[in-house]
Amino acid sequence: MTGALFLVAFLGLPLLGIGPLLWMRQRWMPAGAAGATACAVGAVTLCGEMFALTALGIPWSLPLLLAGPVLLALAALYRRPGRFAISGAAPEPVTLVFLSFLLIAVAAIAGVAFAAMTARVTSSDLLLFWGAKGEHFGLARAIDVAFLRTPPDHRLLHPDYPPMWTCLFGFGTLVAGRLPWGATLATLPLWLALSASTVWSFARRRLGAAEAMAFTAIYASLFGFLLCESLTAGNADPALLFFETLALSLLIFAREEPGAFLLAGVALAGASWLKLEGMAFSWALIVGSALAIRPMSARRLAALSAPPLAAFGTWLAFCRSQGLIDTLGADKTLVLTAERFAVIARGMLSAASLHSFYVPWVVVLFLLVLRRTARAEAFAILVAALVAAFDCSIYLTSPIDPTIWIGWAGERTLLTPLLALLMAGMAPASRSSRSPERLRAV
Repeated sequence: MTGALFLVAFLGLPLLGIGPLLWMRQRWMPAGAAGATACAVGAVTLCGEMFALTALGIPWSLPLLLAGPVLLALAALYRRPGRFAISGAAPEPVTLVFLSFLLIAVAAIAGVAFAAMTARVTSSDLLLFWGAKGEHFGLARAIDVAFLRTPPDHRLLHPDYPPMWTCLFGFGTLVAGRLPWGATLATLPLWLALSASTVWSFARRRLGAAEAMAFTAIYASLFGFLLCESLTAGNADPALLFFETLALSLLIFAREEPGAFLLAGVALAGASWLKLEGMAFSWALIVGSALAIRPMSARRLAALSAPPLAAFGTWLAFCRSQGLIDTLGADKTLVLTAERFAVIARGMLSAASLHSFYVPWVVVLFLLVLRRTARAEAFAILVAALVAAFDCSIYLTSPIDPTIWIGWAGERTLLTPLLALLMAGMAPASRSSRSPERLRAV
C-alpha cells in the first residue's frame, strides 16, 4: 500500500498542472499532449511551492501544497465554464503496420518495467544520493538546509544540486508516510511511458497515426534500452528525458500554436530544476532556437528563456544565501593540452558506443538522411552539438584525468544529444502542411 501511495503521488502530477492549461485555453492540444504538458506544469508548480515554502520557513504539508493548484483549476473553470476543450480523437483505420509498431512500443516499455522492478537497472545513486535526500526532505517537511550544511558528513549529497527530483521524492514520502524504496524503481517505466506518449501525441498531429507510432516504437525501444543500460531506475535521468522530449516536441511539432514557446519554457524550467545537465540543455535549446528558428520574435524568445532562467537563478540565489554552494561554485580552470583533448576524445568515443556498437547513432543518421529534415529542424541539430560541446568543456576543467568521470557519466550525458538528433529526424519534411487531417488529435 505504501508503494502504491507513492506512485499515486507521481500519477497525480497532471492534476496539479491542469489549472494553468485551463487558463491558457490550449484548445489545439490533443489529449495525450495535454496530459504530458499538465504533468510537466504540475511538477514545476509543486517543486516551486516546496522551494518557496522552504525559503519562507513554512513546513510542507499536503493541504498546503495541494491548495494552490486546486484553487487555480477551480477558478479557471469558474471563469470560463464549459469553454475549455482539448482536441478529440479522429477515427483512423487501424492498420497492421500501426498495430505492429504499437506492440513494439508496449513490449519495450514492459521490458523496461520488468528490468526496473526486479532491481536489475538501478545504481548506488538512488541509495546514496536521490533517495537519501528525498526521504530526509519528506520527513523533515522542507529542503533541510541545516542537514545539507553539515560537513563533511553530507558533502557527497551535493547540497546545491537542483532540487526537483528530491522534492518529488519528498512529496511522495509525504503521501505515503515514508519512502518505499522498491516503488522508486517504477519511476523509470512511468517516465519512459510518459515520454513515449508525448512523442506519439505531438507527432500524430503532423505525421498521421502510422508514422507517429513507428517513431514512438523507435523512441521507446531505443531509450528504454539506453536508460536500462545506464542504470537509471529511481534516478532523475528518465524524468529529465521527459522534460527534454516535451520541449523538443513543442518546438518541432507545434511551435506555430499559441503558447507553445511558453510551455516549452516551462519544460526547460523542469529540466533546469532536475539536473545540471538540464540547465545545459536549456541554454543549448534557447541559443539554438534563437539562431535557427524563423520567425523568432523577442516575445517568443522571452517566453522560452524566462522560465528556466528564473528557475535556476532563484535556486542559485537561495544556495548562495544559505551557504550551500558546492558544485556550482567550484573553481574552473581549463586544461587546454593535446593530451587532455586526446583523453576526452578517446573517452567520449568509447562512451558513444552506448554498449550497442553505435547502433543508436546509426539509426538517427539513417532517419536524418532518409527524411531530409536537417535544414528544417537545424535548431535541434544545433542543440545536440551545443550540449556535446558543453559536456566536453566540463571535462576540460577537471583538475585530474577525467577518464573515470567520462566512463561513469559519459553515456548518460550523451543521451541528450542523441535525443535531439532523433527528434530532428522525426520532424515533418515541410512546416507548411497543416491540413485538418494532420491536426487531428489523440
